[in-house]
Amino acid sequence: MQVKGRGALLIVRIAGIGALLAFMALALTTMALVIPGNLEILPPELDATSARFQDGRVYLDTTLGVGNNGYHDITDLSLFVQASVAGIQVSDYRTPPVTVSVGQRTFINVSVPMDLAPLASSGALIFLPANVEFTVGVAGTTTRGFISFGASFTFQQPVDPLIPQANLDLANGTLAVNGTAFQWTMPYTVETASFLQGNTTIRITIFNETGVLVGNTTAVVPLGTLVNGNATFQVTAAMGLDLATRPQNLTVRLELVLPGGLGVTDETVVAWDPGGG
Repeated sequence: MQVKGRGALLIVRIAGIGALLAFMALALTTMALVIPGNLEILPPELDATSARFQDGRVYLDTTLGVGNNGYHDITDLSLFVQASVAGIQVSDYRTPPVTVSVGQRTFINVSVPMDLAPLASSGALIFLPANVEFTVGVAGTTTRGFISFGASFTFQQPVDPLIPQANLDLANGTLAVNGTAFQWTMPYTVETASFLQGNTTIRITIFNETGVLVGNTTAVVPLGTLVNGNATFQVTAAMGLDLATRPQNLTVRLELVLPGGLGVTDETVVAWDPGGG
């Protein structure tokens, strides 16, 4: 016996990390307007290749150009970036001090970290988009009388999550008798940001509306790409008959570990209808 049901489950909807790269270019362009002493900040060209993931953090690696069009050398110029999501700080970064001579441009290597571990329980920036509050600034000291200066500004930027897509398609699943039990097979799709590397094991667990385990399965998928596959759950005879004969709400739990050991979990409730009506 095979049963098909209506109940497509979208576990995650995400577009990628491109907005994070865009905000950095915008922020550094704007900064040039607020810095005293004719200091010019040259915004870098950022794209997806500027990002990397390591130890539970997204890093933006690029080079920032600073032009000193004033009248005094700057002996210890540094750039800082702070970021928070719903009051939780995810970045507090400051470049080492550099000297920027009058009439010259100095290039600073920038590697801004975004720590996602504090957000794992909420899923923000991992499974869900979020508004990130950024404070971007610059500070330094001139050689003329050692006059210190600083400038900063704060703004919010919507940022898309790290996992563009992960869904389990119950609508196109099949529930078939397998000996004395049932086998439930359905398609799945997983897509992760292009700068993620390696493989990850995804564990999918389904519970019925009373919290009883329906079944679970695992799949190894490559990161940094779009993957389509089939998930198969072994279901007891009693549970299979229950699924085959009545509509009900099911809870689907998705668990995976990102590079660096960051474990993340997402749960979604979906209506299952074996009749498809």
